[in-house]
Amino acid sequence: MIYDEGLNSDFCNFIAEKVRYNLYITVADILTNPLFDVTTYTDYYMIKPLFNFDTVTSTNPNDNTSNNNVLIIEKDNTTRLSFKSNQPIIEYSEHTTETTIDNIKYTLHYTYDPVTSEPAPYKRTSNGNTTDEYGYYLDSEVITDGD
Repeated sequence: MIYDEGLNSDFCNFIAEKVRYNLYITVADILTNPLFDVTTYTDYYMIKPLFNFDTVTSTNPNDNTSNNNVLIIEKDNTTRLSFKSNQPIIEYSEHTTETTIDNIKYTLHYTYDPVTSEPAPYKRTSNGNTTDEYGYYLDSEVITDGD
């Protein structure tokens, strides 16, 4: 049934409102990424994001990012774009890694959305602390030999 209704179906509109992405990427990476349709001009790129998001910002103040459907970006491949979603992540997962250096055990906690694999910032970790804006929290502990 949804196939008969096309992109204006209730289901498609529901998904468009529910599934949004956070993405931090350089212009150089956008050029080869299938999430973007890029048209190259002499001095700029016309970039059409092929995913849902709420806002986009650029590290280049000369870029035009006011229209979420078409971005006009100067040809500077080091420019970073931040696509952000205002949709809160309800469910998230945590991954931890431990490394010991000079009798100090470092535990890195990373929280992320298990559906999109995007960072889940400001979430509580298994040790009770809150992750930063990128979904990370670093904990450290001095290890003694128990003389």
